[in-house]
Amino acid sequence: MKNRIWISCLVLLLCLGGCGHKQETAPAPVESQVVQSSEAQATASSTLSESIPSSAESGSTVPEPLTELSVHYIDVGQGAATLVLCDGEAMLIDGGRDEKGTLIQMYLKKQGVTKLKYVIGSHPDGDHVGGLDVAIYKFEPKVILLSNKDSDANTYRDVLDMADAIGVPVTHPEPGDVFPLGSAEFTVAGPIREYEGSNNNSLVILLTHGEKRFLFCGDAEKSAEKDLVDAGVDLDADVYLTGHHGSASSTTRTFLEAMSPEYAVISCGEGNPYGHPHAEVLDLLRESGCKVFRTDEQGSVIVTSDGKTLTWNCAPSETGKPGETGMAASEAITGGETETQKEKGEKWPTGEAPDGAVYVGNTRNQKLHLATCDSLPVEKNQILFDSLEEAERKGFTEENQCQQCQPFYHVRTKEGE
Repeated sequence: MKNRIWISCLVLLLCLGGCGHKQETAPAPVESQVVQSSEAQATASSTLSESIPSSAESGSTVPEPLTELSVHYIDVGQGAATLVLCDGEAMLIDGGRDEKGTLIQMYLKKQGVTKLKYVIGSHPDGDHVGGLDVAIYKFEPKVILLSNKDSDANTYRDVLDMADAIGVPVTHPEPGDVFPLGSAEFTVAGPIREYEGSNNNSLVILLTHGEKRFLFCGDAEKSAEKDLVDAGVDLDADVYLTGHHGSASSTTRTFLEAMSPEYAVISCGEGNPYGHPHAEVLDLLRESGCKVFRTDEQGSVIVTSDGKTLTWNCAPSETGKPGETGMAASEAITGGETETQKEKGEKWPTGEAPDGAVYVGNTRNQKLHLATCDSLPVEKNQILFDSLEEAERKGFTEENQCQQCQPFYHVRTKEGE
């Protein structure tokens, strides 16, 4: 009996020991199962990834999320300069007049710009490329795009010289060329042929950011606009920088209908002597239902895009007031400047030289001009000279020469030839 009881106890102990052993080793298979499950998931995920093509491969139209783009129509007085910022990249389209280089430099610096990816000169006119040499020197662009229309104007030669100085070749883009700018891109839409004058040879730039499009036409006039429309160029745009500062030489009804913009920006100077913007253009914009912004009334105009909506830094202009012409725009002329212009340090071409004139001095400020300069003083403040020597004897010096036409530099260049 005792032996039987003893044997029963041994069996019971063995059974209890076996159960304890299973409880200790049970987690091992579970742990192994988890590892195998993870490996299986990784393999399955890999297989799934290989079997499903990417959005690019499958032709999916789901877009990448867009970051913000901002377009700054900088107030440079009578001229044009536009800064475009997107994803840390910056582009400058035109640079105002020669004396606006420092203003543009400070504006870009305030926006946090340290380098430019692109500098674009729409055409060689001084009120568009004048300040670009400073921008090129200070912000060292990677790409410089200029119209294929050459010019001997000093302001334009300064741009070419500065591009050469920093070692960036000038590119003359062709219609259809596309350039990336962060999550945006811009296409060169024109000119689609060569023209006689510089205005119609302006580069036409179409900037696209998501669903929003911005059109820049420089000073392209009616004939260039007609050619673009007749050629079937895609001009659809939400925002239009009005051609030639709102001059009636540009922005025909047909061209406006081809664009169908919701907004128009006019870049011009307050009290400018050209009467920009002209009443014909303002009337046409109003009839089309286009909301208008003006740098002469509102200063720098800024629009921000998220790819679907546009946000502006100011409300549209409601004046509908055209620019004034003739004496109405320059009643307070003082030495070739209106009082408003004098406060801003802006000078306007307010006079013409008589036939046969070579040099024109301004008796008010002792500045010397070439007779062909477009910023001559009014006739009552003019003094004419046949040579630099004669002008120097009257106290007109190289240090105080007009910085737009630079008569002393012009003569040295001719002598060097």
